[in-house]
Amino acid sequence: MTLDEFICKYLKEEDIYFQEIQSLKRIIEEGNTQKREFEAKKIESETAEQLNEHGIMSGSVLVVQVREATRLPGAPASFAEVIFDQQHQTTQIKPYQNRALWNEKFSFDVITGKEILIINVCSNEFAGRNIIGTCQFFLNKLQPPEYNFDDWTPLKDQNNKDAGQIKVSLQWIYSRVEFFKNLISKLEAKILENENELKFCESRLSSLHRI
Repeated sequence: MTLDEFICKYLKEEDIYFQEIQSLKRIIEEGNTQKREFEAKKIESETAEQLNEHGIMSGSVLVVQVREATRLPGAPASFAEVIFDQQHQTTQIKPYQNRALWNEKFSFDVITGKEILIINVCSNEFAGRNIIGTCQFFLNKLQPPEYNFDDWTPLKDQNNKDAGQIKVSLQWIYSRVEFFKNLISKLEAKILENENELKFCESRLSSLHRI
């Protein structure tokens, strides 16, 4: 390696580490800012949060995102019917070309924490409401601390036979205090990861300067 090649390589590596250090510092500062915001919201929630007679936070909501469905039998166009307790929402009708893509989000009030979410995928091929397949989610089966779900779920027809599958995302905000605690915990882990990466880059840059 010639001297010019060595200098070029040295300057290139120095610039890479310098840019990475600046980027990590910015990300860490943004993370700490967001953490302070979450901590303030957690404190606010601790003073304002009230539980109903079922031990559920007043204002607790289940956020449901109906993403898409595939393998639907004989459905030129379809829509999803979302039922939660006495609350009812419906997606737009979408054409079916290997999949039905909705990506629609709905919010439902949670009272007891024992409600059941029912999603019916329906065809508009015939007059009236023609259910292709259905699936159910039991709210009390969502696992703490996230109380969420994001995956494919099989659809069953009225004879309990396979009727395709649907991708659904669920997020139950069981308690705003616990919700923000969980966000803060995840954020702290990410900040620590970035801080360790920053130390590594600073160490490598320092080693370069000692050459």
